[in-house]
Amino acid sequence: ISRIVLLAHFPSDVIFGAYLGIVTAILLNRYYFRLPLFEQK
Repeated sequence: ISRIVLLAHFPSDVIFGAYLGIVTAILLNRYYFRLPLFEQK
């Protein structure tokens, strides 16, 4: 947050970075739990 105050990052950069991180986490989570590692026999 201090970098936003110092104008080292624009707020839109921070929002886009957070959005990208959330989307990546969701996609990886879906892929990870789709693996047959967790199948019950």
